[in-house]
Amino acid sequence: MTTQELEQLWQKEIAEQQEKYRDIDLNLSDVKVELHNATWCPDCVRECSELLAIKAALGDRAPEISLISYEDKEHYMSNKASLDINCLPTIIFTRGEQEFARIEEDSQGKILGLIS
Repeated sequence: MTTQELEQLWQKEIAEQQEKYRDIDLNLSDVKVELHNATWCPDCVRECSELLAIKAALGDRAPEISLISYEDKEHYMSNKASLDINCLPTIIFTRGEQEFARIEEDSQGKILGLIS
């Protein structure tokens, strides 16, 4: 699934979130975001649609977003131990080649923000 397909799928959720960010004054164009998600994951819909709303609100000041989608739930669960993530959703922020922040969900459904 591409970022554009995800934006179309979650169009309603993104539109609901986007109003909050209409007046945001940030330039994140030098930031790359790796977005680990799955459409079967309700937490991904909530968290990732909010990130996509920020992207839409920022326009050309938005970060570059790479989408890593795990649509085969059984395959994801059986290979989870070999991945660089613990849970879905996980959002990894880099500037240059350096990771400077990571947002991921723990196994109890709580979002953790980890900043390097």
